[in-house]
Amino acid sequence: MDHEFDLREYAIVIMRRWWLILSLAVIAAVVAGIITWLRPPLYEGKASLAVSKGQFFWGFGSGVGTTLDAKSDLRKEVDSQLRSLDVANLVVQRLGAQLPEDRQDPRKLVSAVRGRSVRTSFSEYDVIVADRDPQIAALLANTYADIIAERMENLYGLGDLKAAADKAVADLAVAENNKAQFQGQTGLELGMGSNLAATSDGSLYGGLSIKKQQLVLKNAALADYRESRERLELVLAYAEKAQAAGKGIDSLPLELLHTPTLTARGNVTREALTSYANNLPGLIAVLRNELQAVSDIEKELQTQATDLQARMAADEVQYERLERERKVKEETVLSLVRKMQEISAKQLVEGPLVTVALRSTVPEEPSGLSPVLVAMTGAVVGALAGVLLALVLEAIRFTLPAGQAASKQPAVG
Repeated sequence: MDHEFDLREYAIVIMRRWWLILSLAVIAAVVAGIITWLRPPLYEGKASLAVSKGQFFWGFGSGVGTTLDAKSDLRKEVDSQLRSLDVANLVVQRLGAQLPEDRQDPRKLVSAVRGRSVRTSFSEYDVIVADRDPQIAALLANTYADIIAERMENLYGLGDLKAAADKAVADLAVAENNKAQFQGQTGLELGMGSNLAATSDGSLYGGLSIKKQQLVLKNAALADYRESRERLELVLAYAEKAQAAGKGIDSLPLELLHTPTLTARGNVTREALTSYANNLPGLIAVLRNELQAVSDIEKELQTQATDLQARMAADEVQYERLERERKVKEETVLSLVRKMQEISAKQLVEGPLVTVALRSTVPEEPSGLSPVLVAMTGAVVGALAGVLLALVLEAIRFTLPAGQAASKQPAVG
């Protein structure tokens, strides 16, 4: 039958082995007290943040200006920022030489900081930093609080919007400058129409771009050369018929050769052809040479006009692309300005999203329990361990003789 203890037997066991319980209590108290005494004390700097209930987000299109549920708790986002290695890097960078070299490791800094939401308040959040130096602890807590407030403003307030608006304004200036430079190179700022227009000083083509003016002049010259070619072909045909019929130069309609282009060239004018009055074959040779020259120039003018038209089409496409880019940049600036105005108006009513409500002072007392309290706690834990050990030893004392007696009984058979 198993042996069972009652409460009185437990008390007897404890009284019998009091020396064991007392020894463990003293040892635990001494060890805990020495460890606590030898370990450098830690001081905690605490800065308090006031967190707004509202939360914003912004974007382009129909979503611009949307406000999230007013019950959204930004303290979760603050807690995430507090544990971020990026924030720790910013703290180290901002403090610089104010931090000792052994405190400038962002990873160690993350392990030394913690956040605490105040349960009695929806909007309060404490930033707590532990350090061996009380001044460093307060400095780190205040710097953490400042940076988190700034980052929350950048994420949900006007911070990023201001930066985005500045960038959008700069992008718009670049787009407008690109368009202005292109207009200056092509003359497209003078007008995109295809009709002739007179300027205030009476000059023709004043409303056309540079290439379009060139195209108008090319087309006019091309028309003149085309007309001259056609007239040369007609006169040459008459001359060849007259030669076949045995007629003279008087039967030819030489007045057809009186065009501005042929007159300017001077090869087939009436004065130039008088020497061929009795030499119709020579006249035909001159007409053929002039026809070939005029035809070549006509082809060259046609090629130049076609190339100008292609370049004009490319310029107009490029102009439209630059104008679209400029309009997009302009719409971006207007959207950001409207959004900044909306958030500014809301913050005038509700205040900033996150502000530093209370800055940390230099702590005067170290955090945690004093060595005396730690020693007392160690004594209690050691005493409980001694009681447990005493009960285990007493149980072994009762079970060991029964096992030994069983081993001494003679075997049956």
